[in-house]
Formats: sequence, C-alpha cells, structure tokens
Amino acid sequence: MNVRETISQYKKLIVISLTILAIALTALLTLQSSAKIGKTEVLFTTIPSDSIITIAGQTGQDKVRYLTPGEYTATIEREGFKSTEEMIVVAEDFIEVGVALFGDSDIATKYYEANPAEFEQLDGIGGVESQRQSIIIETNNPIIQDLPYTGPEELYAVDYGIPADRPDKVYVIIKNSSTSGRADAVQWIKSKGHDISTLDIRYEDYVSPLQDRKKSERGY
Repeated sequence: MNVRETISQYKKLIVISLTILAIALTALLTLQSSAKIGKTEVLFTTIPSDSIITIAGQTGQDKVRYLTPGEYTATIEREGFKSTEEMIVVAEDFIEVGVALFGDSDIATKYYEANPAEFEQLDGIGGVESQRQSIIIETNNPIIQDLPYTGPEELYAVDYGIPADRPDKVYVIIKNSSTSGRADAVQWIKSKGHDISTLDIRYEDYVSPLQDRKKSERGY
C-alpha cells in the first residue's frame, strides 16, 4: 500500500469515526430532550454550595432538576449543618429554590472561614425564597388577589392571614361584622367565584347591632 492509499484509508476512518460520534451525540441529546418533555426546570441555590439535595427519589449535588408539575418535599443536607426540608410546588414555569443551612459546629465554622464569599449570598438567597413563597401562596390561594376588601358602608371587611404551621395556605378573616354582615361577606366571597367549602374562614371583631346604630337601622 502506497502513501496515497494509506492517507485515503485514514481519511475514511476519520469520516466513519466522526459520523459515529455525531450519531451518538444526536442520540444522547435526543434522549436528554425527551427526558425533559412535560417537566419543569427547578434550580437550587444552596449554602453551603456543595449541599446534597434529595427530591423525587433522586439524591445528589446537581443543582438543576427536571420535575413534572406537582408538590414535592426536598431534603437539603450537609455534614456539620442542620438539614432542612422544603415543600416545593412545581408548576409549568421555571422556579428557583434558595436554601441556606444553619451550622453551629466546628465543621460549619471552618467551612465559612474557607468560603467567606458565601456569606455575601445570604441576602440573595433570602430574596429568592421570598419570591418563591409569594408565588406558592398566590398559586394555592387565588382569593388573595381580591383581598383585602371592605364592604359597603364599612359594614364588614375581608382579609387574609397565613397560619404558622402551613405557610403555603391562607385563612380568610371576616372582620367588624354582625351576623347579617358575616352573611353579606360570605355572599361577596361567592360572587368573586370562590368556593366557600375550600376556604378556612375565621371571624373576628363581632359587632352587635346594639352597638352600632347604622347597622341596627339596617337590621344587622
């Protein structure tokens, strides 16, 4: 085999190798893309940055996860720090989750001494979490878009509060009302398209008609 034939053979081998590589890369990209279909990108920002994240049965340090819409509990942990669990509501849009672990051990102290820049990220993570919690509350509780509301002639008021044990849900507060005023408040809530049976309604500041001439005159 002369030099020209040898070069020709090498060229053929190179072309074949590049073709196989291209096919393999295409197949890999196709597989990765199909695995993401119908799923939402969830980005975790954690302090420490090498924290271990467990969610949907997957454990690792990968900060980007693809999850189908739904509710999940994520566990974030690292040696020397107190682990935490975060409830995450995944919809169709990209979300970012910010978590800073608390550490009071020697390991945590040494970590922060070696990584002072991460202290500077604490405010940013706080902002990310605040925004995420706001989105969760608005998604789970559409009624808050109509609140607060004060009824005609201030005969009742409707507002909301957030329970300490369930920060993703709200309760509805009907204030400054008599018995009839409460009924009017409930009717107003229904008129806005909200299902009373799904709401946690609480009453505050009951006002007797005997104490309010205007309400007494109106029969409340």
